Amino acid sequence: MVKPESSAHMRSTGLESQLRLFRESSRTATMLALLKKKADTEVLGQADRLLPSINLTAGYDISGDDRFFMASEQGLFVGITMEWSLPDKQESARHKISRINRTRVSLSNSNTRLSLATALTNLYRSIENQQLLIGLGKDENSHIRGYCLG
Repeated sequence: MVKPESSAHMRSTGLESQLRLFRESSRTATMLALLKKKADTEVLGQADRLLPSINLTAGYDISGDDRFFMASEQGLFVGITMEWSLPDKQESARHKISRINRTRVSLSNSNTRLSLATALTNLYRSIENQQLLIGLGKDENSHIRGYCLG
């Protein structure tokens, strides 16, 4: 049988430290952080599509007829490719939508954190109240027993 922690233990650890621990190391906090990271990555990807692209190529070429390339031809090549996209309304709109989605995810995460903190605080207070009621019931029970025996 699992017994709940004592009231003294709960008070010594404190609600704030419990909430901080939940915010920093719970699976829920990890998932919310991953959602935020995914939204940030999407915004960066959409922004990257709006920027010009430059590809650099360099290499060395050797070819020949002999077994050990005695009569070989050697060459060095360098190349550059630049892709400059014309202003595209669809790409710009996708970028703006991804920024809006990032804001939505951020607000949703904040709302979830606040809702969970409120629920955990209410649960903590409820447990404290139940423990107080149990203590009062035990005191009352001992007074009644003392009265009956005395």
